[in-house]
Amino acid sequence: YKYDIKTGVKSTWIADVRNYGIQLFGNGMGSGGASFYDGALYLGQDMLNNNDPAAVYRVEIDSTTGNPIYAYRVWSKLGYTGGSSRYDWADFVINDGVFYNFNSSPGRAANTGLEHINMNTQAVTVGYSLTASIINGSQSGIDYTGTVYHFHDSAYQAYNNTGGLGARIVYTGAGNRALTDAAEAFKYPYDYGDAPTSYGLTYHLFRVSPNLTIGSLIDYEMASASNPSADADDVKNTGASNDEDGVASFPAISTSWFSYNVTVSVTNSTGANATIYGYIDFNRDGDFTDANERSLATTVANGATSVTVTWVGLTGGSVGSSFIRFRLASSAAEAGNPFGFARNGEVEDYPFPINQVNLPVELVNFKGELKEDKTTLLTWSTASELNNDYFDVQRKKQDGSGWENIGQIDGFGNSSKLISYSFIDKNPTTGENYYRLNQVDFDGKSEYSPTIMVKLDGATTETKDAFIIYPNPVRNEIWIRSEKEIVDNQNILLEVFDVSGQKVFASMMDESEKRLDLSEYQRGIYLIKVGTKTYKILKQ
Repeated sequence: YKYDIKTGVKSTWIADVRNYGIQLFGNGMGSGGASFYDGALYLGQDMLNNNDPAAVYRVEIDSTTGNPIYAYRVWSKLGYTGGSSRYDWADFVINDGVFYNFNSSPGRAANTGLEHINMNTQAVTVGYSLTASIINGSQSGIDYTGTVYHFHDSAYQAYNNTGGLGARIVYTGAGNRALTDAAEAFKYPYDYGDAPTSYGLTYHLFRVSPNLTIGSLIDYEMASASNPSADADDVKNTGASNDEDGVASFPAISTSWFSYNVTVSVTNSTGANATIYGYIDFNRDGDFTDANERSLATTVANGATSVTVTWVGLTGGSVGSSFIRFRLASSAAEAGNPFGFARNGEVEDYPFPINQVNLPVELVNFKGELKEDKTTLLTWSTASELNNDYFDVQRKKQDGSGWENIGQIDGFGNSSKLISYSFIDKNPTTGENYYRLNQVDFDGKSEYSPTIMVKLDGATTETKDAFIIYPNPVRNEIWIRSEKEIVDNQNILLEVFDVSGQKVFASMMDESEKRLDLSEYQRGIYLIKVGTKTYKILKQ
């Protein structure tokens, strides 16, 4: 049988193992073990008569459907030699490529009471007699941490992987045959944090119908993973969904800040209030346990879609790369611990830069490109922003007497993520066109970018993209402009999707330049798909 832990449904997986070529002795499968390894199920079979082998079969599994494909025998030994029982059961577990075979035959050969078999070389690497410990009728099992156990009747012993067994621990309450058969441990998946290990193992138990999430997505893993980018469990590393979608971007923070706020999107359909905490490693010492690094408790009401997480009393800030963590759970006590277990909800980890005092807007590039229709596409990006109100886009006058403003693009305000901007000069002059940006703060202070030049000499340029989307980021109106004339019968579809993949707008691209009003849309990342092309924009 198969039990699907994500749906809670038990179903028949293989109706009759004989249909897959698995041989049985007279009483069926008997006390054979079972273990998962390398994407396959290993199934043990007992022996009964003199010439019956104790055997293990590998059942191949289709990775797409999860259905069995075929089976074949990968290990066996005859049970009798000269009338004496040498092997009688194929009880085993597999962990990290080692096949641990427990042989409980009373007449077993020396050093076969417990054998380690290398799965790659298919050879016995070491064997132990364990005469006083391996008793007739013994079984084996493994827990989800990889600890191997020996079972007999109502007691169990942990195995140390080097021939030693721990003390027998008696399990009472279910009769003296309570623990006579065991195999692979049943393990629920969790949503793990993936910041570096110094921040502690953090995990939230899987629920069949996730109803308490940070953002709209959540993924689950069978084991924890971490790396210096805090993205070890994302799609690019494991094939799982990238579920760190609760915060679109972070306001910039510097070492002089005493308080800090972050807006977090949430989902709560539990029918009751929940609690979210945030954790900032403000002094960058590799943990979240210092004074005031934990935020205030924030109640997430049933039905809430957004909350503000607040820190007060931040001290001892250190400039450089750090990490921020959010934990959402029904239990305030579980969410209020920077690591450890929670019975529901989600954890999200993000890399998090801490800036110097009053870090200005950090411009990382400013480029100009002459387009096929003789317009100039200007693009630039910022690595961080503090109090950024807007950019004046300026072009040098042809007579060289000064600069003129040809457009204005709203800034993001405060950010510690890469933000990309674009602007189109529809009327560049023939010859050399010089451009610069004037970045203006909310308090009126300003700073100029380096100057770039784009030359218009009548030559055509290669078209790099079919459409231009501007401005980006956008607050209200955004324009989608075709590099080529739109033909009515082309039937080019224009669609807008939010970060969860939900379609929020659809229309036909029936003109060369189309305006979309995004003023009523929530802030965040959106995808605009025009025909077969997809573009990412940021709505402020």
